Amino acid sequence: MTAEAVAESQTSVFDVAEYILQKRAAAEPDRPAMTAMKLQKLVYYCQAWHLA
Repeated sequence: MTAEAVAESQTSVFDVAEYILQKRAAAEPDRPAMTAMKLQKLVYYCQAWHLA
């Protein structure tokens, strides 16, 4: 696999953040927006889980 193919197949941090925000909005539509710090922690945990 070439370096370009690997780079194209990887999910970006922005994709993960968007996924989290969409899931939360669908599950809890009446709650206020998530703080940036909470979103950052969730994305960080996703990265740690993926590398484990």
